Amino acid sequence: MTKLFSALALSFLLLLPFAGRTSAQTEMPPGADRTGAVTGQITNGTDGGKIPNGLALMLHAWDENGETVMLDGVADSAGAFRFDDVPMKDGWVFAAMLVYNDVTFFSEPGEVQLGMTEVTLPVTIYEISSDATPVHISQLHTLLDFSAGEVIVNEIYILSNPTDRAIVGGLTLADGKTATLQFALPAGANKVNFERDDSGARFIVTPDGFADSGAVLPGEETTQVMLTYTLPYSSGMTISHAVNYPVAAANVMMRADSGVALTGNGLAEAARRELAPDAAFDVYAVNPLASGESLAVTLTGEPVYRVSEEMSGTMGQRQTLVPNTLVSRWGIPAAGGLLGLAMIGFGVWWWRSSDKEEGVEQENWPSTAQSVLNAIAALDEAYELGEVSDEDYQARRAELRAQARAILQAKGTAQ
Repeated sequence: MTKLFSALALSFLLLLPFAGRTSAQTEMPPGADRTGAVTGQITNGTDGGKIPNGLALMLHAWDENGETVMLDGVADSAGAFRFDDVPMKDGWVFAAMLVYNDVTFFSEPGEVQLGMTEVTLPVTIYEISSDATPVHISQLHTLLDFSAGEVIVNEIYILSNPTDRAIVGGLTLADGKTATLQFALPAGANKVNFERDDSGARFIVTPDGFADSGAVLPGEETTQVMLTYTLPYSSGMTISHAVNYPVAAANVMMRADSGVALTGNGLAEAARRELAPDAAFDVYAVNPLASGESLAVTLTGEPVYRVSEEMSGTMGQRQTLVPNTLVSRWGIPAAGGLLGLAMIGFGVWWWRSSDKEEGVEQENWPSTAQSVLNAIAALDEAYELGEVSDEDYQARRAELRAQARAILQAKGTAQ
């Protein structure tokens, strides 16, 4: 089932317009041992919505090593589609994608079971709306780390849309560009970097924050915004910015051995969590926030850094620092990986505690699974660039795969 997660990760990376593309597998790809049919039905999830005739689709398949199949097709007037003579193998995962009203939609993944020769992929599309009023933030995670003279802020917004329309557009920025959502950043934020925006087209930095031009699909926790930025650090500083959408649950996390105390209105007492090997983190729950309210925390103390050769140091000591930041991807970076690995562990804990302690099922699993996949992707990239030793790569990847299995098992038990 870890193959299923690999497919889900790749589906997010491939959510790009593809109408008119003609790429297709013309030969049996390596590893395929039979052919079969992939069928599906497009439905419109918006009340009164219709299915246009002749929607173009793209069919993808993946195994744990990457993409194995890519085929173009067209649905009929009723929204049905069929791909014949498709190479397949046990364990491969298929997904179909299409663009409607300039918004990309994708099917539920379909895994090839033992001996299977037909896979069914239902796809739901939605009409669009430019009214972002219903959007709310189901989860807001803030992770703090430190480098010389700076505090590194990692923020993860998990957004929900309770309507039956995909929300996109609606905002016109000062430069004339169109966006869907507007977010605030603290004054003085710099080195702003967005995850999952390789094209640089989705997020737009504005004078007081940033805007997201992507669509928010209907449902709970359907959209993620992940970014990193830095601020000059000084003891007693306050990090504050408004939230433009209601926040149901939020928290702030920081290494327990950072040497910095964290205070703020609406913060619960810190919960100490062992979220990674030899790494304890303090997690501060934050009261729900209404639209327009601010998330504000005050940091006091001199940061203690994790340094080379198992040593500890403060800002005043001349030692070689090992970064704990997320580098360019939310996951395990080449150097250290402490904060990224902690976030993965935190995601598992967050889901388990919210589900089992409160006695109700939460829908945090998709974002948790995605965090594991992002970490695997970042680790693979670092390894390919020679930034991680073979021994560390094998050990970290095995641990991440174990995390993915644990999430699947926990989700299956809850259901």
